[in-house]
Amino acid sequence: MRNVGGPVWQIHWVGNYESLAAYEETMKAIEQDAGYLDLIGEAREQNLFISSSIVDRLYQSVG
Repeated sequence: MRNVGGPVWQIHWVGNYESLAAYEETMKAIEQDAGYLDLIGEAREQNLFISSSIVDRLYQSVG
């Protein structure tokens, strides 16, 4: 997803999980995925991330 009402060029990764435990399991698996970590490392080397712009948020659906 991308912003339509805030800072330009923000990218949002959105996922839905049955529970916080399921979310935590997914995050642990991602953090241990060598291919993913290699891609993140390459992106960092190419200065594709601005460290001060990276923000994690966790939302709960209401309704």
